[in-house]
Amino acid sequence: MTIRIQQLNVKNLGPIHEFSHQFQLINFIYGHNEQGKTFLVEFIYRSLFKNMALNNPRPLTATGQLIVTGLRDEEISFSPASKMKMENYWTENNPGLPADFSKLLVVKGGDLDLSPHDPAGLDDQILKNFLSGEMLLSEISAKLRSTDSSASYVQGKITGPQRGSVKAYVDLSENIQQIDKYMQEIQLKISGGRRWELAQEIEGIKKQLHDQEQAKKHLALTLSRKIDELESALERIPKEPLDEAERLITKYAMNQTILRKKEQELSENLQVSRHYPWLAEAVDEYQKQILLEKQTNDQTGNAWLIAAILSALLSISLILIKQPNFGIASILLSLLFGFIYLRSYRKQQSNEIHKMEIEKIEQNFRERFSSDTAIGLSVLLSKQQELQPIYYSIQQIKNDIRASINESEDTRQDILHILKNYTNHPMNPANWQPTLDSFQEKRKTLETCLRQKEDELSKLDFDMDLDLDFPDFLMDTLSDSPACKEKERTDHLDREMNPELPVYDKARQHELMALLQKRQQELNAIDQQLQQLKQAICAITKSDINILWEDLIERLSAKRTAVVNQYKEVTAGILAQMQVSTVLDALKQIEGEKIDKSLRSDLVGQSLLAATGRYNRIEKEDGDLVLSDSYGKFKLKELSTGAKEQVLFGLRIGFASRLLSGQPQFLILDDAFQHSDWKRRERLVELLAKLAKTGWQIFYFSMDDHIKQLFEEKLSLEFQEDYCSIMLDQT
Repeated sequence: MTIRIQQLNVKNLGPIHEFSHQFQLINFIYGHNEQGKTFLVEFIYRSLFKNMALNNPRPLTATGQLIVTGLRDEEISFSPASKMKMENYWTENNPGLPADFSKLLVVKGGDLDLSPHDPAGLDDQILKNFLSGEMLLSEISAKLRSTDSSASYVQGKITGPQRGSVKAYVDLSENIQQIDKYMQEIQLKISGGRRWELAQEIEGIKKQLHDQEQAKKHLALTLSRKIDELESALERIPKEPLDEAERLITKYAMNQTILRKKEQELSENLQVSRHYPWLAEAVDEYQKQILLEKQTNDQTGNAWLIAAILSALLSISLILIKQPNFGIASILLSLLFGFIYLRSYRKQQSNEIHKMEIEKIEQNFRERFSSDTAIGLSVLLSKQQELQPIYYSIQQIKNDIRASINESEDTRQDILHILKNYTNHPMNPANWQPTLDSFQEKRKTLETCLRQKEDELSKLDFDMDLDLDFPDFLMDTLSDSPACKEKERTDHLDREMNPELPVYDKARQHELMALLQKRQQELNAIDQQLQQLKQAICAITKSDINILWEDLIERLSAKRTAVVNQYKEVTAGILAQMQVSTVLDALKQIEGEKIDKSLRSDLVGQSLLAATGRYNRIEKEDGDLVLSDSYGKFKLKELSTGAKEQVLFGLRIGFASRLLSGQPQFLILDDAFQHSDWKRRERLVELLAKLAKTGWQIFYFSMDDHIKQLFEEKLSLEFQEDYCSIMLDQT
């Protein structure tokens, strides 16, 4: 049954006071910013779905409901407060439908990505969810103990991370080995001659350790003196002034760069604004001449001349017909008209002069600014406004240049003052950095050597204040003065060294110490072996130390039997989980092949071709989604934003059609094509027309005039009564 959103009634939804509309097959909802388009989309989404894909939803105080048909025989109303959502009804009709199926049907804010954290907008998690049953296998895998399922069985042993059942397996195996070891030791006899051999060997090891300790003291004193020399050398090249000089050189270079930029800017501004003084005067003169031109513009001169002539002719006629009084009046009137004509004529002459002045200013402007366009007051004023800030900035730039010069000179003096402490040779700025680098490199070399010597001394683990127990052959050379004693001691060690004293070898010393400890432990073990062995067995069997050996051995055997049974149980459990994990891995591989097959399905390919007009196939290669057309293959994540939009839109339709076996649904698009270029927009709108013809109900929310025009031109006439256009306003 085809699902349709029939009607929406809502009040007090953000800027929308009331909204009540019956929807058609194609519905275009248009509104500018702050007219409630986003509120309307969120209300529809939160009414229909469980808000799984809605980030930072707005608080809703609106009241209203959506009427939907096709889910059941009767109409169903939805609102944000509804407990039952579309997912509940879909689950009834399509039990295998993914829980987040709404991601395919709603595009909010122009974001067509199905996976926002993947550069391709589509990751393996989405493919598993929409194209296979691998999500169920993943849920089963999650219930398995990860330690057991990741373990391996090699040559009769289980290996894996040391936790959980694997750790218990390892512990039980070690317990069995320990018990077997104790049972073997019980059978052994203790050799009496071995104790004397160990004592002799221990004495020889102690003698070698003593010689190594004396050699260690000599090496420590040599390293200490070298460290003192290096520290003295570093004090002669103090670090802080070098760092300050480094900072000042950087500052000087920056000031020089700023100075050059300011000088360049000054030169450019002087060149650009060189005609500004003339322009300022020309604007004032131009305005004055325009005003005078208007005042002297009189076009009635010819009319007054004609009137004067006619009046003169009339007066002559009146005199000839013996009407002297009227003739005199006509003569006076003719003189008046003549006077007015002469006055008008003088104004016209003055007007021509003003026009010539205006044309002169305009011609001068063209020559100064190389302009071929028509010149008027607005052009002069615009040019004046353009040049004015540049002209008045010249003085500030000159001030900045003087300040930069002064600051650079102060910095230069500071640098020379610092470098004078390191070298007496005068230097120009080009030699500052190389000179500074040479001293920094020298310090770095000394510091590296110092750290090396300090590291060598620290590795000796030698305390100069506590460990200076000098050998007898040095004591006669030391005086009572501590300072003299220190100097004589180091000098003597440098001049002559005990020829019998070996070269200090830390590894050899540790080796001897380990060997001494081992031999001492062997000796102690011989003396205490029986008692320790009995104590250990009593601890395992929880027996009293005074128990007879015969009873203790019997208890140890019983303990081993119990540990072996527990070991078998744990081993069987781990092997079972390993087998289940192996089966799940095989099933996941099958599901992966199912995803590849689904990507190559006709429904997905047809939707992809319809959306892009180019790509007709998508598949996975080396973990990437790859698109194909007649000319080659392209990675989805490397496509442009607009092209990726088309692909993801086509995949949405293809996935949804495949999941619903071709049954049409509805699409809610919130400016989904806003990143596409105009040509792609036309193709996507045509795709919506094709979807509508197959029964898909389309809702497109937009503030884009071009997309509105495409809908009106391509869909309104074609679908007529099945097309609905809604304009939002704030009333």
